[in-house]
Amino acid sequence: MAQHDIGFYNHTYDMHRYGDTDGKGRKKPVTTRNLYLPDEKRIETEDEYKQRVKDDLIRAEARLKEELGNTRSAVALPYGAYNDKLLAVLDSIGVEASFMVKEGRNGSGDRNGFRINGGRSDQSPEAVIAKLKGQDPTKRKLVTGEGAKLKIDGEAVQFSKMLTGVATEDILVPLREICKKYEIKVDWNHKKKRAVMTTSQAADAGGIE
Repeated sequence: MAQHDIGFYNHTYDMHRYGDTDGKGRKKPVTTRNLYLPDEKRIETEDEYKQRVKDDLIRAEARLKEELGNTRSAVALPYGAYNDKLLAVLDSIGVEASFMVKEGRNGSGDRNGFRINGGRSDQSPEAVIAKLKGQDPTKRKLVTGEGAKLKIDGEAVQFSKMLTGVATEDILVPLREICKKYEIKVDWNHKKKRAVMTTSQAADAGGIE
C-alpha cells in the first residue's frame, strides 16, 4: 500500500489504551494522564510522564522510518485525547501535525487538526463530498406542490411537502401521509419513545418496531 502512495503515520507505539491514574481503578487515556505506579505506590511526576510519552512516540517514529522510510511526522491521537502537555511533547520531537476525533474543518495554521468523518453505511458519497467542500450535508430544502412528488414502486405519489437533502436518496416525507397511503397503522408509545407500525399484511405478525 505504501508503494501506491498511501501514507502511514504515528498512532503511538503502545499508548492506545487506558491506564490507572490513582490506584483506585480510575482509568484515563495514558497519553494525557500521569499514571499510578503500583510498585512504588505513587503517581508519576511530570518529568516521568513527559519522558514516558516521549519515549513511546520516538519509538513509533523510528519504526515508521525504518519500515516505510517516512520523512514527515504526524500523529492520530488515541481516542482523540490531548492536552497542552502532550502537544508540547509532540512539538519537542518534531511531530508536524496531530489529529483529534472532533469533526470540523482546519485552517492553514492548525497543527492539531479536526477530522472529517465519512464511510458510514448510512452516509452517502454526496454527503461526504459536501463536508469536504465545507457545505452542510444535513441542510435540507422544503419542497411543496408538484415538486413534492415521489415515485414509489413505479407509482407517482403526491405529498403535501417533502424535504430534500444533498444526496438524491436523502428525502424526508410526512410519515402520516405514507401510513395513510399504504394503510399502515402507527401506535405511538410516548413513554417508551417507541412507535409500532403495522401493515395490513403484517397485522398477524405483530407489526414492525
